[in-house]
Amino acid sequence: MASAEFHHFEQLRDRLTEIGAEPTQAMEPFVAALDGFHKQTAPSDWLEGLVKAYVGDSIASDFYREVAARLDKDSRLLVLAVLDDTGHASFAVEKVRAAIDAEPRVGGRLALWARRLMGEALSQSQRVVATGTRCRRCSSVGWRTASTSRRSAGCSRGSPRRTPSGWRRWGFAA
Repeated sequence: MASAEFHHFEQLRDRLTEIGAEPTQAMEPFVAALDGFHKQTAPSDWLEGLVKAYVGDSIASDFYREVAARLDKDSRLLVLAVLDDTGHASFAVEKVRAAIDAEPRVGGRLALWARRLMGEALSQSQRVVATGTRCRRCSSVGWRTASTSRRSAGCSRGSPRRTPSGWRRWGFAA
């Protein structure tokens, strides 16, 4: 899994370099949010770690798919290729299901944990949006900047708790 993810990193880093961006600098606006998420969601055991990896990967995948829709064709195709399911999520699902089958009470604890992860992910996402962070380098290759309104964050005016449709598959949407 680590080898596959490192290869994804290399591909994305190379694309950023190709379009004239310095990869570390391009990611800098997101470091505080990611650090904050990890600080607030340190798992207390192996199962919580698996759920965090699964939920975190799913949230990130949905986010990156939304971002990819706003990129130039070459960048979009690369992002979507990197996001193709590598089957790693099935490992986490198998282990968590087995633990719940062995001890059903674990399921409730892990469901609460997953909801906490979602809440923290949404909070950190709102912080990034609130800062007005823009991918300036992406602008030169076709990034269509969206307003930082609640609507662009997936919320309608009458429903502040609405989440992007892709998140419904985990049962977190209101």
